[in-house]
Amino acid sequence: MVEWLAGNRIKGTTAERPTGSLQSPNVGGWKEIDRMTLESVGNTITVSSLDNKKYYMVLGDKQPSGTADFNWRVGNGSADNGDYYSRRQSSNGGTDTYNEGYNRMFADNGGSSTPSFQVGYFVNISGKQKLNITHSVSQGTAGAGTEPTRRESVNKWNNTSNPINVIQGVNVEGGDFAIGSEVVVLGWDPTDTHTDNFWEELYSNELSTDNQNFDTSTISAKKYLWLQFYQKGHTGNSYLKFNNATGYSRTHSINGAADATVTGQSQLTNVLTGGTGDSQTFTNMFIINTSAKDKLMIFETTFNAGSSTGVSNAPQHIKGACKWANTSAQITSVQVTDNGGAGFDTGSFLKIWGHD
Repeated sequence: MVEWLAGNRIKGTTAERPTGSLQSPNVGGWKEIDRMTLESVGNTITVSSLDNKKYYMVLGDKQPSGTADFNWRVGNGSADNGDYYSRRQSSNGGTDTYNEGYNRMFADNGGSSTPSFQVGYFVNISGKQKLNITHSVSQGTAGAGTEPTRRESVNKWNNTSNPINVIQGVNVEGGDFAIGSEVVVLGWDPTDTHTDNFWEELYSNELSTDNQNFDTSTISAKKYLWLQFYQKGHTGNSYLKFNNATGYSRTHSINGAADATVTGQSQLTNVLTGGTGDSQTFTNMFIINTSAKDKLMIFETTFNAGSSTGVSNAPQHIKGACKWANTSAQITSVQVTDNGGAGFDTGSFLKIWGHD
């Protein structure tokens, strides 16, 4: 006999769930494997004895003591410091540079006495070379009067014998990593089933009517934030603000052109959209949200310029880095507005996740 609940829902237990027909309540996602936070100055931040996961997402927080750079090394048992890496990078949208047979991967923008934030992805298959994509933003001079710098890099570790179980942030400059510098390693595998996902949903809103803007009100203050924004249509340009406050700068490239920079902004433009009246846009952004530091952001946006939809019109893209010059508070609210005043179309959404 089948018992029914309201709404024609079948009553039953997890054990009675038909195999493979319905999703288990335990859902895989980015799980924190381990992290290392420095308690004294040093030149390495090493996370070891990692669970063997097919994919790693790694967050790097460089706080320099003197001049310090931030690069990746990986290994099995220990970090490999031999000449077994190849790497390619572009800084601020410039021409690629590369090295073959090197002793470390690229991550941030070279030796610097300012903080930087890294988001890296590793694919970790034992019998294959280990590939990496990393996006990095460096603060530069503190304050909204100067733009941040950014680096995009791709790297590989030429090891086909063992999986990665060590990921290390390493400095080879004259200074050190300061106390509080950190590497956080998240893992994901298709076979994972768990409920303790690293990224906690802080805000989610999909517009049910036209001509609305987004204001999250107060959200939890988290060190790491992940923001996604989709606008289905609007009439003006999209503005992004935090805590309803001013003081922003950014650098960005549209469709691979040389970076353009803007400082001293009252809000962030050319981040969530390429311009006025774009028919659709989608943005992915990561933020390091430390109270006493400028807030650093890495973002990518794809958009249909104006009404250029259809298969005969290629999408366009923006890549960039931003900075909110506030050193007294964390981000605890987000505002997305349309400068034309009409707001966004039904189906547009803003989602924010976070974790300390």
